Amino acid sequence: MLYHAGWEIRDGHWSYPQREMSSGLFQARYVSELACYVRTIPYHWLMMVLQGEVVVTCSDFRTTIGENAVVHFQPHQPHHISADQPANYIWIHYKMLLPSQEEPLLPLYPDEQVARYGRETVFQEAVVDLPSIIVPRNPNLVRKLFTTTVEEFMLEPPGFMLSSKANFQCLLTALFREATDRSSPAIVSDPAIQRALDHIHQHYDTKMTISSLAALVNLSQNYFISRFGKIVGISPNEYILRFRIRHAKMLLRDTDMRLTEIAACVGFESLSYFSRMFRKLEGIPPSEYKSYKLRTDVHHSE
Repeated sequence: MLYHAGWEIRDGHWSYPQREMSSGLFQARYVSELACYVRTIPYHWLMMVLQGEVVVTCSDFRTTIGENAVVHFQPHQPHHISADQPANYIWIHYKMLLPSQEEPLLPLYPDEQVARYGRETVFQEAVVDLPSIIVPRNPNLVRKLFTTTVEEFMLEPPGFMLSSKANFQCLLTALFREATDRSSPAIVSDPAIQRALDHIHQHYDTKMTISSLAALVNLSQNYFISRFGKIVGISPNEYILRFRIRHAKMLLRDTDMRLTEIAACVGFESLSYFSRMFRKLEGIPPSEYKSYKLRTDVHHSE
């Protein structure tokens, strides 16, 4: 269900009074270590950068993302957005509600969902399995679905609830495929960066350093980091980390391997570091992610 949507042009930090804030749906607290406020909301928050660069702070990490990058936060996940130069981005607040009955319902208006079906159907909130940051391989498709969803929702033409939901489902499907499809690794026009990406995709389960990647493509380390970030949208270290976590999630979903085995299979030298990085990106530890997958399997089998 969509709750809010919009466009923003930002050229600074979110501004809050220097005190903790709390309303019915919104909470904010100042984190001295980050020198900024972080907020939490009870919705999934999906955002795409249309122009410029945005600094994303979430829990215990901070990174800069560029044009066409997509950010996804789980409900109640602390986060902060800022920009040193004017940046344009588009965003959606939503919840994924699944009916308990076999036939899915698609009411045209939010009130109708409760009034007409509330006595017969129990809606349960589902976890949306997307990473915090996605760099789409097909940004034109993602941008088109994103902007169409927001335009329909904000302008409210006849049938907008049905149309915005349909487009939003297509958007989530496209992002899920971007994040999970092993058969179509990232493709870029720069030969040196593409060679580095190919190496990461083939050897993510081995020890890898930025200096070795830079040497592989005959670039200085500093220039390689800068060039990689501008083309891919995130740093080499972060790309490697996210690629490993992506494959770890597949193993957690599709196999009965133990956490120590999964950590080793995707290139982590210790279970503790793997668990810490998994929680940093996904908002929950891998053990909880795996148990949620098991609960979901049991629910669907009943």
